[in-house]
Amino acid sequence: MKLKRRDQKEILVIDDDQDTRTYLKKILENARYSYSEASNIEKATTAIEKKAPHLILLDYKLGEDNGFQVMSQLKGAQGYANIPVIMVSATTTKKLVVASVAKGAVEFMGKPLKAPVLLQKLKKILQDYELGSVTFDSPQTVKASIHGDLIRINEMGVILQSSVKFARETSLVINSEYLKKMGASPCSTETAGPAKVANPGVYRNEVHFRGMDEKTAQRIRNIKVT
Repeated sequence: MKLKRRDQKEILVIDDDQDTRTYLKKILENARYSYSEASNIEKATTAIEKKAPHLILLDYKLGEDNGFQVMSQLKGAQGYANIPVIMVSATTTKKLVVASVAKGAVEFMGKPLKAPVLLQKLKKILQDYELGSVTFDSPQTVKASIHGDLIRINEMGVILQSSVKFARETSLVINSEYLKKMGASPCSTETAGPAKVANPGVYRNEVHFRGMDEKTAQRIRNIKVT
């Protein structure tokens, strides 16, 4: 196997000003960063769930909202808490700078942003947060345990809610007293279809049974909903 690092880093810009986003897009793409953007909290949440960035440039003022709300969501969501955030604002009071760092920002920058200074800070922060990745010569089998909740069950399978976004056709072993009671625990299971986002950092995966006998299927069909 051989070690390698990703060459292109994803930078997410969250700013409600189109001119600022256009300006930063040009700077970042010219510096060979991968660029994505959002103009409000809702779009930012969608963008992060779709593809977690390596770093976020976050404007403090987002219409009637503010960047601290985005920070709170990130820090409270499993898997996103370690994404470095640079808070940016036209307001550069000491109180705001201190509050931004206290909320979890790794850096504070005043507007207007100057390209050389921004790129220098991005390079240093990304180096500090960068981890090497490993490419194996052949696929490796991984066994891991997670906690999840069964949301729905029928004779075809279950909906599993957890903090993991499983890939399609992932084999799972579900240890559930309820499934044991139904007689379904000996069945093998496999994920089907893309996972759906339930909440930030929480996903619902459709999991299909494999090898279920008719007696167990009938027992599940006869479950009464109260």
